[in-house]
Amino acid sequence: MHHEKPLSAWGRLYVSVVVGLGAATIAYSAYQLHARPIGWNWFILALLTLLSGSATVKLPSVPATISISETFVFTSVLLFGPAAGTLTVTLDVLAISLWLARRGHPIYRIAFNVFALPASLWVGAHVFYQLAGVQPLALSTESVQISSLLLPLIVFTVTYFLLNSWLIAVAIAFETRLRPFLIWKNNFAWLSLNYFGGASVAALLLVRTRAPGRGAQGMEGTGREPRRGAEGLLQPLQAQRRRAQREVHGEDGEGARQGLTSNPG
Repeated sequence: MHHEKPLSAWGRLYVSVVVGLGAATIAYSAYQLHARPIGWNWFILALLTLLSGSATVKLPSVPATISISETFVFTSVLLFGPAAGTLTVTLDVLAISLWLARRGHPIYRIAFNVFALPASLWVGAHVFYQLAGVQPLALSTESVQISSLLLPLIVFTVTYFLLNSWLIAVAIAFETRLRPFLIWKNNFAWLSLNYFGGASVAALLLVRTRAPGRGAQGMEGTGREPRRGAEGLLQPLQAQRRRAQREVHGEDGEGARQGLTSNPG
């Protein structure tokens, strides 16, 4: 294992910039939810994300695990928008980082872990909505074809994965003085499966709960129906969590959110 070295001035600047950008996206997301309330259904997804954050399923043929919580993060973005998704992933990564703090990790690592992932998700989620040209599905009564969202969802997933993994790889490179590409290739490439797995399950859940001839969640008519439709969508998500956790192989659950927990070796 390579031993970390004290962060250089450039390394400290890099971490500070990422932390600042992440803090700005979290603050802006919180302001958006305060200025434009969307109800509390998104918070149910946030709680499910927290509860499933330690549940991972080890893939049998590749060196990777699938994080169950990633499904809820993608679903939160699709149903409730970038702001709700950003706060959802913030709560998840904050819980993981508090656990890391008890293990004695440096403060700058904890701060980086807390703020890098929400920044990555915020950017990816806004890319999705710019390409898709739709409103958050649980908040709209317009009819939306799920198939039209597949390409934007793929771009969202790729953007989210590449931003997060490269932000972490560069930070580790400042610690270890190794080349960022080698760190990324050896430690993060397989984690794309975690992101695509979460996005795929989220899309399948939306398809499964969509009623024929109606909106993306089977919602139309009065403004109260989107809330009832969103509550209906949360039921299969809860069932998905219970099924997935029965398949857990006893991993500790850091998965794609491992951040600066250890050096590559």
